[in-house]
Amino acid sequence: MAVKAAIKRGVTQQELAEVIASVANAGGGELLYYSTPNDAEKAVSEAIKLVSPSIMPVIIPVNDNAIIAVPDGVFKPYMFAGKFPVYRNGRIEHLAVNEVERMFMERWATPSYDARLLDNLSVDALNLELVEQFASKMGHRWPLKLLEKLGLTHGGKPTVAAILMFGAMPEAYLPQSEVKVNRTKSFSDSEKLTSKSFLGPILEKFDRILGYVADEARQVFEGGKFRCVEEMLREIFGNAIMHRDYSLPALTEISISIEGISIFSPGVPPTGRYPAENGYVPSMPRNPLLRRVMYFAGIVHPSPGWAMLRQKVQHCGLDGIQTAVQWGGLFISLPIGKRIVKLDSLNPRQQELYRYLTRHKVITRKEYEQMMGISERTARLDLEEMVKSGILKREGRGKQIRYVLNQ
Repeated sequence: MAVKAAIKRGVTQQELAEVIASVANAGGGELLYYSTPNDAEKAVSEAIKLVSPSIMPVIIPVNDNAIIAVPDGVFKPYMFAGKFPVYRNGRIEHLAVNEVERMFMERWATPSYDARLLDNLSVDALNLELVEQFASKMGHRWPLKLLEKLGLTHGGKPTVAAILMFGAMPEAYLPQSEVKVNRTKSFSDSEKLTSKSFLGPILEKFDRILGYVADEARQVFEGGKFRCVEEMLREIFGNAIMHRDYSLPALTEISISIEGISIFSPGVPPTGRYPAENGYVPSMPRNPLLRRVMYFAGIVHPSPGWAMLRQKVQHCGLDGIQTAVQWGGLFISLPIGKRIVKLDSLNPRQQELYRYLTRHKVITRKEYEQMMGISERTARLDLEEMVKSGILKREGRGKQIRYVLNQ
């Protein structure tokens, strides 16, 4: 059973590092941290530098506090201060030599988390009707033999990938398989106006989730604008499901706000780079077994992937796909709605300019200089800062450059 514990107030960096390593060695879990999510993220980012091999928990906002979701990854055992701590019976102990050796052997034998066997289960935990449908689509007469052939089961025991795809009740064994769809005020606001949970195997719920998101989105955005990005949403959500870190006890979440649609995928990209970023090079998938069976099932396709998304961005008139690594996961956002500007993040001149542009639509640098009575250098700095933050965009070239709100 995953660890659930609270971290005492005033915990030191070393103490936090030790408890993260001990929970990871115990199979992962959730730690209640009595501080804001941003403070928790800062504390965790420093603490994990003391843990080896590399590990990245996810930060989950809970009211004014945070939960640190620690993974049960394939890189156990984790070391802190030259020892291998483990959380047992409410306290931290140290792994015995034979336990350390066993974990190293399991790490070598299991290349990815989705290939891990759930030893306490049998194929009876699968929805056999779904397995038969999948086998029929593949043109295979023997459903269970097909799963064995694809590496989804071994000796009558299912892998994580098999439970995620075909499990009769996957959330009973892998709570992180649940997907949530939320309505929020904006991309930066974690407060949920409404929230709906989706349970069950990927093969059954994938299209159901996208259908629900489409129904919700059409109530918020113009129909034509959403239809243009609907194919993009399927690609992004498919990638989030395939490549998230299932060793983390955190949920995949889709959020809809007046700004657009955002997807949170738990787990930081292994390469440090992420899709849609300059210099991004596709790496080995985090869940190769799950990815393969999702392709075979026709849920997602091996192409055109991110190349298609870049073309769609231009076709739909979007500024781009927003990507950010935060709270131990990857946020991917489609900004198809109205941009929300926090005026308190702007200086008084920029705030006045923003209000001016809501009425007059366009301004040049020279006009801004004269309006504020400032130097050319100050005007350029103000305008470029607002362009970089996405509030303004430039139109025209050379002396014809004008600035408008980036709505």
